[in-house]
Amino acid sequence: MNDFDADVIVVGAGPTGLMLAGELRLNGVSVTVLDKLSEPMRQSRALGFSARTIEEFAQRGLMARFGEVGVIPVGHFGGVGLDYRVIEGGSYGARGIPQARTEAVLGDWARELGAEVRRGAEVTGLDTAEDAVTVHARTPDGDVRLRARYVVGCDGARSTVRTLAGIDFPGTEPTIELRFADVAGIQLRPRFSGERVADGMVMVMPLGPDRSRV
Repeated sequence: MNDFDADVIVVGAGPTGLMLAGELRLNGVSVTVLDKLSEPMRQSRALGFSARTIEEFAQRGLMARFGEVGVIPVGHFGGVGLDYRVIEGGSYGARGIPQARTEAVLGDWARELGAEVRRGAEVTGLDTAEDAVTVHARTPDGDVRLRARYVVGCDGARSTVRTLAGIDFPGTEPTIELRFADVAGIQLRPRFSGERVADGMVMVMPLGPDRSRV
């Protein structure tokens, strides 16, 4: 029996899931993306992407969709400052691009290539067989079952897919906590590389003329 709803079901409509969906479509693979959120998240933890990601987006002709892109000339690793300008054209990556914008660009691209993106579909179960996997999902229209050759979990650090598949995720408890704040109406000095303070480190990234991410 080969009545598949798609060759691949991707769970998670973030940048990783949407990029994968586009890549699969470029190779002629049918794909359905499921995401439990009914609409894209407006909050943006990320405000850009790495230099390698710029290269990958450029290879797919996607950079033009972002318009004019500024880059981050300096950065840090563990609080040790790094200056990427020692390499011609070097940078840490793109800056000032909210993750929500990246998801919108990748979502449009994946759909144009023929990927189906279904929102408001929360995965609740997985049934695996030798040649297929069945995904159970809760939607506004009721529970559904989708059958595919493969399922890919792109649903974050607390991946439902990974948990349902019984894939362990060993690690250690965090020792550093980061807090973000977007500040408007005051001018702050940019601190791309971070500055050490009594209890840790502070970074300041400009978001616009009078807004900063601290």
